[in-house]
Amino acid sequence: MFLRKGKQRIGSGVVDLSGPLSDALRGWGMSRVAEREDGDELFFVAPFPRCLFSSPESLALVVDMSGKEIAYEIRFRYWAAARLAVFLPLACVAGFFLLSDRLFGLYLFPDFDYPSSFEIAAYVVPMMVFWGIIWPLLLSRGHGVELEGRLRNLIARASAQNAVLFPESDSTLSSLPAWRVRLSWGLLFFSLLGVGYLIHRRSRLGAAHFGYSFASAQPDWNLTRRQENRSGADLFRVTPSDFPGFLGKKRDCAVENVQLEPDWTKYPPKLLWRHEIGGGWPAFSVVNGFAVTMEQRGPEEQVTCYEARTGKHYWTVSWNERFFLFGDGPRSTPTIACGKVYALGAWGHLVCVAGDTGKVIWERELLKDLGMDWREEHREVLFGRSNSPLVVDGLVIVPGGGKNGEYASLLAYDAETGAPRWRGGNRQISYSSPTLARIAGVKQIVIVNEDSVSGHDIADGKELWSYPWPGDSTVDANVSQAVPVGDDYILLSSGYSHGAALIRIDRSGGVFTAENVWRNSDVLRTKFTNVAIWENHIYGISDTRLECVELSTGKRRWKKGRYGHGQILRARNLLLVLGEGGKLSLVRLDPEKPNDTLGSIQALSGKTWNNIALYGDILLVRNATEAACYRLKLKK
Repeated sequence: MFLRKGKQRIGSGVVDLSGPLSDALRGWGMSRVAEREDGDELFFVAPFPRCLFSSPESLALVVDMSGKEIAYEIRFRYWAAARLAVFLPLACVAGFFLLSDRLFGLYLFPDFDYPSSFEIAAYVVPMMVFWGIIWPLLLSRGHGVELEGRLRNLIARASAQNAVLFPESDSTLSSLPAWRVRLSWGLLFFSLLGVGYLIHRRSRLGAAHFGYSFASAQPDWNLTRRQENRSGADLFRVTPSDFPGFLGKKRDCAVENVQLEPDWTKYPPKLLWRHEIGGGWPAFSVVNGFAVTMEQRGPEEQVTCYEARTGKHYWTVSWNERFFLFGDGPRSTPTIACGKVYALGAWGHLVCVAGDTGKVIWERELLKDLGMDWREEHREVLFGRSNSPLVVDGLVIVPGGGKNGEYASLLAYDAETGAPRWRGGNRQISYSSPTLARIAGVKQIVIVNEDSVSGHDIADGKELWSYPWPGDSTVDANVSQAVPVGDDYILLSSGYSHGAALIRIDRSGGVFTAENVWRNSDVLRTKFTNVAIWENHIYGISDTRLECVELSTGKRRWKKGRYGHGQILRARNLLLVLGEGGKLSLVRLDPEKPNDTLGSIQALSGKTWNNIALYGDILLVRNATEAACYRLKLKK
């Protein structure tokens, strides 16, 4: 492989430069190895500093000193290139292997695993290619250019001065220029610092979600993690205004006992408090004036309790886990029941907390119960667990999941002790939450799975019926809730061009069957929002726009107003719409008046995917960086 090749005239007349030129090259640190029969001479020079693991025989210089010109070839030898190209990639691979759980990583870093696909694609392969191939070639080419310039200068001066040797101060041909040596050392030093930082970060965060940490600004790292706990939170007492869990009491995205004042021009929402909050996409749950949510603060997932009207902090429960993908942190809204808080982390950490003190009563690891590790979970449920626990009849019920087809649609635990009670169904989970409903005269649990919807017996989890509902929990996932309608119907909606469907559950002769009433892929494409039903019409954000659809037929009445991937909550005939940009709007629900907006305020700043909580006249909103509380005027 030639790095440089060319010719240099030696001036007028024929001058024998073999002796002087040879002496000059030796004076520059080169050693003459052989003289060929045709007059060519072969010299060697060391092109790389020793820190890059080369030898003085890495670059060959062939000089033909015949006639009136000198022909030269500067060759980078193949074996030297191969040595540099192989050494560093092997070092990278060996380093990751040593940090895996196959060797001492099992004892020093128990959460380590082989590099994920993200790690390999993002920096392992680029590091191997750059340090093993590109950087050696850049060095050799750069030194080849330098060597050629000095050689041409040497020949010109030797020809003009009758082969007078260069002074010793010029004898630097055998090494890189000083600035390149310093650059090489600097790059090597910062590379080692970078690798050390990656190892430290990977050991702290774990292999399964380490790679995604680099896609996040992570402002929560600067927040206080150890807030002082105080007593006095009373979650045992219930009130008619309670909003105890995800989407309200019935998980139907509605509050029936609150009538809001529609005139926001005269009675605008009043800000009571606003403060920073840890990352994540959960909403607030509110009981007896105390609001509970989940946050990500640094390496910890947390369950936190605040006073709803003042924002005063009461207690925090935390554990070391962090999830990265489309935002950091947990994405499940806690459930408050019987004075206790039940919360599910993004990696399946299920916890029961005493509502008055914040003391952990019991906790479970769903992945351990399912016989999985983080890597298997990430492969099956890519976006993290966003399912809110359902508490019913002394049970805490959460979607299960699993691996390799060994799935459990639902898992049930004892609400008091956390002991496993049953596993029901054999479907992979989605990002929807279980709903309690009375369908075809039977009280049951309805859950949207990865690619189906099913109903389950509360006592043992037995699947009573199922209906195919396409989806993939790693790509076009099901997120929206199944909404019971009347006694026999269930409304379904989903994003990714799946649309909506109304199905009827029939129970004839003791056997449940699910049949399609209507299905329309053009309406209610609720990517990760939900729908609200009012007077035989469905309202929801469909592909970022608010839409009204006739319940009985599935036909669109109107579609207007852009809110991004925001969230909604119905308060009787009014709809609160929290847009993706944090703008809060009040919309009158009317199939004849598209997007009849009565007023709006900028409630939050930044991306807002979190749901809304309404506790009487207290509205609680949050996103991944801040939370705010507004008092809304109620209609008398």
